[in-house]
Amino acid sequence: MPIHPALDRVGHQRGMITRDQAHGSPANLLDVYAASDIPETEMFGAPEFPIPGFRRDPAMVREGDSDPRICMLASSAAHVAHRSGRQLVCSESCTWLRENWHASLAQIKLELDLFFLAA
Repeated sequence: MPIHPALDRVGHQRGMITRDQAHGSPANLLDVYAASDIPETEMFGAPEFPIPGFRRDPAMVREGDSDPRICMLASSAAHVAHRSGRQLVCSESCTWLRENWHASLAQIKLELDLFFLAA
């Protein structure tokens, strides 16, 4: 059994809510995301957009890392979770666009738009 549900139970016993980035867990990701109170996603690297002049730092990109479908796992888990009243999903956003806060506002806006489209 993955440790995530056990941590959620311990948090609940202490009156806390939990937030979890389940991607990378050795389990069914939807189940692990659904076990937390607030499923959290993130985007790795800079997504590629077919926009003329769009700057993308090749050092911050690996094949498959900026797949928007990963973002959909957390929101999907929140929608299908068995507990009623689940309304929150969060995201660690724009931290992997470029190194040390060098991303432009234009790059940040595009990534945030992608998160909203992923629900």
